[in-house]
Amino acid sequence: MSLDLYSEPFAASGGIDARSARRAIGKPNVGFWELFLRETLQNSWDARREPRITYEVSGRTLNLHQMDLLREVVFHALPANAYSLRSRLRTRRFRLLIVADSGTRGLGGATRADIAPPVGQSTDFVDFVRNIGRAETKRVGGGTYGFGKGVLYDASDVDCCMIYSQTLIDGEVENRFICVSVGDELVSDGNRFTGRHWWGAMGENGILEPVRGAAARSLAIELGLTALGPHDTGTSIAVIDPILTGSVTLTDVVKALSEAALLWAWPHMLDKDSNGPTIQFRFSVDDEEMSVPDPASHPQFAQFTRAFERATNVLTSGRAIDEWPWVGKVLQSQRPPVKLGALAYRSYTPPAGLSSVRFPRHIALMRDPLFIVKYMEVQEDANGQALAGVFVVDPEQNLLFSKAEPVAHDDWIPASLGLESGETNKVRLALNKIRDEFRSRISHDVGVAGEEHSTGVAHLSRQMGTLLASVSGYGAEIESGRGRVASTRSAEGRGNGISVHQDPEIQMMSMGSSRVACFSFSISTVTGIDLSKFSIKASPVVVLEGGSAEVDTPAGGEAPVLVGWYYDERQVASSQSVPLSQIRAGTHVVRVAQPHGLAIGLNLKVESVDEVG
Repeated sequence: MSLDLYSEPFAASGGIDARSARRAIGKPNVGFWELFLRETLQNSWDARREPRITYEVSGRTLNLHQMDLLREVVFHALPANAYSLRSRLRTRRFRLLIVADSGTRGLGGATRADIAPPVGQSTDFVDFVRNIGRAETKRVGGGTYGFGKGVLYDASDVDCCMIYSQTLIDGEVENRFICVSVGDELVSDGNRFTGRHWWGAMGENGILEPVRGAAARSLAIELGLTALGPHDTGTSIAVIDPILTGSVTLTDVVKALSEAALLWAWPHMLDKDSNGPTIQFRFSVDDEEMSVPDPASHPQFAQFTRAFERATNVLTSGRAIDEWPWVGKVLQSQRPPVKLGALAYRSYTPPAGLSSVRFPRHIALMRDPLFIVKYMEVQEDANGQALAGVFVVDPEQNLLFSKAEPVAHDDWIPASLGLESGETNKVRLALNKIRDEFRSRISHDVGVAGEEHSTGVAHLSRQMGTLLASVSGYGAEIESGRGRVASTRSAEGRGNGISVHQDPEIQMMSMGSSRVACFSFSISTVTGIDLSKFSIKASPVVVLEGGSAEVDTPAGGEAPVLVGWYYDERQVASSQSVPLSQIRAGTHVVRVAQPHGLAIGLNLKVESVDEVG
């Protein structure tokens, strides 16, 4: 068996050449492989049959038998201008970049584009394999246009892809295999051809059809295109000889795609309802698996995942949250009152190396189906802190926001909506409200100060770690907002075998218009200590001139206020004393609201239950 070739001629009334169709996606704001991931993943998600799908990218080099299949079966006939493809088939072993999904409906429906399908019947095959663009009436998930599939051919050094799909037809699984090329316009024997070519089985009236049935499945399996079981549905697309520039390898490309999945699709990697992620990602090269990072434990994306959790809760409940350090609120228009979406964010001290991360102070913008549209940069925090947040569009506004997106779905462009005069542009309003949220934040300069800035009370309080005794550890903070100098010491309990170790570096964060000092500490004990007999008490103190600590409220002034005890950024207690049995191994943080102009410290004291009583 060998496949038949069909080259698309220009109609007498005109047409569009293949290269122009590929350029219709414009100039996206993301890199090529990120665009490739976004477009192919969106196609897979839009085709889901089940709540959860599998999306897999694999790279492989064809063996000699598979190359024989390409030469003798798939590309038995070639267009006259397929010079590169013809030459490479003779001289090299091809690589394939395969994008496959399962849990999806496959490419179903009619295989001809000239016959109107019955109402409600799928048109997936003709939309993907035959047509250029997509009708306005076919809005599914995140997709509004049908031009994104051009990235598949842009990724191929020979402009070709093999497509294999298993889909339900009248309740039975049908196997379909076809090869497509979208390349240069061709003139042959005085006739013009668009540059689109198909390899398959010639049908009635000279219309080329996909190879069907057992022959299609056998060919796909032999070429390494699919791992679908005979009763599964899904699609596998093989980019033939992906473009590798310079020293880039196939492994580099697959790794770039796995990183793009984390960047743009992390909401689908989360186990939100204990049933597993909504998309199971797999990446491999020559059957060697690559690990996929968990966004919930990633040093930066963990912050976005927590913001996402809070934003979705706000969107569902309609209630704002102010659980420091988190802010969450509904954004809405006033006239008329319409809910636009939910915003949740927090500032945080960036971990080591985070300065090199791509999005240090950004809001992830998303709508249904919860792929990231873009990361919107917001005003820099005067404290030098990082910021992570999420804005989720209200479901009622999803269609409107999709209309504001360019072909690549990588931005919201309010001016593209074309609204009536006087009509509220809800997309522009939402973006402005997000920007205003961060313009209006009250920030204070809490950068680390040198010795020349450590004067007065701040300089005094820096010495507290060496001046004060007993079981207390002290940390110093801020003098009139001019800088931060911190020093603490480890302190040991009164012969009880319990030691409190305070981190000498105190972090500052914003909480509305207040500054909050974060005192980190850990506990160590000797073996056999019964922790249920002890508690630990946190007492915020004001550092006075002369080096003494004032626990009571200063006359005519504010006192530092205990905000709470935190572990792994989650509040575990808000009372002044906490049973020591609740303090886990690792680093805990006590957060204290700092009055303006005062240097503060923290007294941590271990007490026995009998002593407290």
